[in-house]
Amino acid sequence: RRFYHTPAVALKEPLASQALQVVVGSGYHAHPLNQDAHDIMYVLEDTDVINSGSMSLPLVEGDIYDATDNVIQDGTTSQQAAAQALLDAASGWYIRLEEDSSTQIGEKSLSRATIFDGILLFSTYLPEDPSSTTIAASCQAAAGVGRTYAVHIKDGSAVYNPWDGDATDLDVDDRYHKLSHVGIPPEVQIIIPEGSLAYGKKPVLLVGTEIVDTDFDAPQPEMIYWSDK
Repeated sequence: RRFYHTPAVALKEPLASQALQVVVGSGYHAHPLNQDAHDIMYVLEDTDVINSGSMSLPLVEGDIYDATDNVIQDGTTSQQAAAQALLDAASGWYIRLEEDSSTQIGEKSLSRATIFDGILLFSTYLPEDPSSTTIAASCQAAAGVGRTYAVHIKDGSAVYNPWDGDATDLDVDDRYHKLSHVGIPPEVQIIIPEGSLAYGKKPVLLVGTEIVDTDFDAPQPEMIYWSDK
């Protein structure tokens, strides 16, 4: 797996845990149509940066909780409890970028992730097979499509109910929204409108020129000023 973009970093909640969450996704940027690699979005926990100052030990995939199936949110009560125990004992979590059928489709992360108010936002690219019947018959380039993900950074669970077209519950399909524009999507941007929540204006999620429909329940932003002494 290849990593082309700098990680996004946040302090883990609660802050008393004094751990950093380091977010990075894999994807073959030089060959976006490649479908050989099975790419992953990682959220790694690092406590040594703040606590001991000692050298961190290397992590292997077995040290990290596999949150792909969203059992913490989708499972039965006993499954959720077992999954939470595994996550608590792990050094972070990861999501395999794959179809609901667990088949590999070449989905990959080709931009930096964004962290906003405990929510992890990132875009992915799904290439089209250039040899497919549809592409070959149309003589068109295999542009592919993009997705925007929004998950809780604490455990990878879904955030927005309507994204899968079913507003009755949150499940694994609510993790992502299919973008209208074709091609490789850029990094997710958060726009804070002037006046913000105090005037009924919520933050806007922007991917390129496309506004993604969300319902942010974010705190009122506060202005911070810096001065040199």
